[in-house]
Parts: sequence; structure tokens; C-alpha cells
Amino acid sequence: MKLPTCLSIAVASLCSIQMLSAQQLSIAGKVTNANGEPIAGASIFVKGTQTGTASNENGLFNLNAPSDGTLQIRAVGYAPLEVPIAGKTNFNVQLQQVDDAIDEVVVTALESKGIQNP
Repeated sequence: MKLPTCLSIAVASLCSIQMLSAQQLSIAGKVTNANGEPIAGASIFVKGTQTGTASNENGLFNLNAPSDGTLQIRAVGYAPLEVPIAGKTNFNVQLQQVDDAIDEVVVTALESKGIQNP
């Protein structure tokens, strides 16, 4: 009779540990450049999921993520960054500008003609 009781306790303990490791957190943060200026429109995603958001005009963002997840932050002209959540709920992320950012943009257009019936 002792073995089933011990087994039940072990299973319950493992389930509790699993629930704690996958706990959802409300994450908030700010994305800035090297000068501390906010980066608007940065993409913030939870790695391996489709959960994500974008920073607002003040560089601020909010999203729900697992406590053991990783944030992926990207913005045009900046090096991407991955930050482990590790149970934290507030992040101040500083992105580094990439020197080989877009130097020029080429715009092309194709002419479109409609056919008229006589």
C-alpha cells in the first residue's frame, strides 16, 4: 500500500513542477537604440511561437509569454536580439544599429494597361 501512495506523490510533484515551468507571465518593456532613444515598430516575438507584438511610438510593448521562453526582438536597421525571459516581467532592450543597413532603395514599377471593348 505504501508504493502506490509514494507513486501518487511523485506524479503530483512532477505535475506541479511542469505547471510552474510553463507559467504565463505578462511581459512589459521598452526598446531603445544605443542613445537611449525609443525604437517604434520593433517586432517582439516569443521564440518558437506566433505570439508577438510591436513597440509603440515610445518604444513600449506588452505581451503574454511563458516564464521559460525567449524574446526575439527585431527592427529595420538594427541587429536582432534574443533575450531569455527567465521569469522576469520587465525588460529594457537596447538594439545596436547595423552598419550595413540599407544604403539605397530601388523602386520599380510595371505599366498596366486595361483592354477596352469597342
